[in-house]
Amino acid sequence: MASMIELQNFLEEIATLRALAQEAGIARQLLAVIDDLKNQVENTGTAYWQDKEWRALKRETLAGLSLKVLRAFGSCDNVRQTSNPMAMTA
Repeated sequence: MASMIELQNFLEEIATLRALAQEAGIARQLLAVIDDLKNQVENTGTAYWQDKEWRALKRETLAGLSLKVLRAFGSCDNVRQTSNPMAMTA
């Protein structure tokens, strides 16, 4: 059974990915998707977190977002040479 510690760790993973994406200047749409995932996990409560399938789906979503951040990080079209969040591409 999944614990609250696992839930907290997962939320920290999401926050870390978002911080890295923002620092890299990743497009706002991708940041919004990361924020949406975090909100879903935070606002659904522990009952959903106990559901193995739901938890696996959210982990798959995070893995996919991580790959998108990595791809965007390597793309000159999606990354600015600044850490200014106002300079992110649309």
